[in-house]
Amino acid sequence: MYTRLMPQLPRADWKAIAIHPRIHPRYRFFVRLAVHKRLATVDRLIKFGIQFPPDRAYCGLTLETFGHLFFECQATKELWNRLCIWLGFSRAIQDWETEVI
Repeated sequence: MYTRLMPQLPRADWKAIAIHPRIHPRYRFFVRLAVHKRLATVDRLIKFGIQFPPDRAYCGLTLETFGHLFFECQATKELWNRLCIWLGFSRAIQDWETEVI
């Protein structure tokens, strides 16, 4: 009865990756940080008062934010496109919220 009263929410696909038994704990931890947007990007470091030269960021073209690092940067767009082709997907990569949900 208790389980029938609980709301049935759609299953998150990323959760299957994060709890897969064969994933290395280091990568499981990284996925968990990424899903909760807790990675140490330059914008978060500056927010916490840590001085970080912006030119030392991944691409150095703009302030490194979570969205830019994973989806807006030209280098990561190319990486996602190649990965999708390799996996047999033919679709455009969206922003973080669209991909995770």
